[in-house]
Amino acid sequence: MRPDAVPHASGETGYYGLPLLKKPVWTWEVPLYFFVGGAAGAASIIAATAEWADADVTLVRDAEWMAAAGGAVSAALLTADLGRPERFLNMLRVFKPQSAMSVGSWTLTAFSSTSSASAFAAAMDRRLGGSAPVRLVHDVAAPAAALLGTVMSTYTGVLVADTAIPVWYNLDFGHTYPQLIFPIGAHATLKSTNEGGTITTTNPFQK
Repeated sequence: MRPDAVPHASGETGYYGLPLLKKPVWTWEVPLYFFVGGAAGAASIIAATAEWADADVTLVRDAEWMAAAGGAVSAALLTADLGRPERFLNMLRVFKPQSAMSVGSWTLTAFSSTSSASAFAAAMDRRLGGSAPVRLVHDVAAPAAALLGTVMSTYTGVLVADTAIPVWYNLDFGHTYPQLIFPIGAHATLKSTNEGGTITTTNPFQK
């Protein structure tokens, strides 16, 4: 067989005219899920920290309800993106630590459960004027929700950075593991200089 008769695949031409990988379909539910889920995860951390520091009870209550509501809305958004509810349930059939999507599905399930339990238990405790069993549920659920909230607000960086075709595939800073700094919302470091009052954008991964 002649060497030129063997088809060569490339990112530009694909293979037999077909793309090597299917492009991901990013619907409106996905970025909204990223925002709501991240806000909910951060809210659970704020609630647990504020309660531990004996901060304003209103802050703790509002943050707990924000986390609970965000967890429920996140589950609805992810289910809507998948198209059918059973697809989400199928993702819970097995746990794959090497898969950001699998870790995220389990994290969302656990987070929405613990954050809701924490908020409802705290509300019932206030309504009943103090109940040891209800308070115990809150004391267990609140730190669990905060711990899961750290994953909830950061795993999406891994999801969009290490998929087959990252969402920023065509951007000009390469595949440099932005999930490490995704929680602070930027890939580059903005450094202010006194030279003409300009802002210089630098890549923290560039040597």
